[in-house]
Amino acid sequence: MKKLSKSVSVVVLCLIVMALSVVPAFAADYSTVEDHSVVDCTHYYKENGNYYFQIKCPKGELEKVSLSLTKDAYGNGGHGGISFKYTSFKQLYGKEHAYSDDNYDYTWFIVKCSEYPDAYESSWGGMGIKIYYYEDGNSKMATNTSNGSTTPGPGYWLSA
Repeated sequence: MKKLSKSVSVVVLCLIVMALSVVPAFAADYSTVEDHSVVDCTHYYKENGNYYFQIKCPKGELEKVSLSLTKDAYGNGGHGGISFKYTSFKQLYGKEHAYSDDNYDYTWFIVKCSEYPDAYESSWGGMGIKIYYYEDGNSKMATNTSNGSTTPGPGYWLSA
């Protein structure tokens, strides 16, 4: 029995040493930084019960953008994980290409609360978004805070 417990202790110690050496190296490779030169919310407004947010991202790379909805002006709660690559945009959410310039595409993200009055967003008292652009462990965000910040801001908020 002594031999078994000593073997288990050695295995656990090895696992701890491996975790401590691998996790920091992996974490150092991944960062999210506020960078409005890459991704941004350039315009946003509410009209007829719907919320409109114009997303700027590098040309042809909208599929690397995802959004998190916020339910208050402080950036709390809401709904995350709305991906331009995987979301159908056929019902509650919509997207429309606004225009492109030499370097960027500008796309409207629409939350259709007027068409879906029972949707959870309709009861929030407003709508906000945080924008994330994922690219090979060097991710950017637009969360309405200062450029270079690694702490997310409150997002872009429109009251009801």
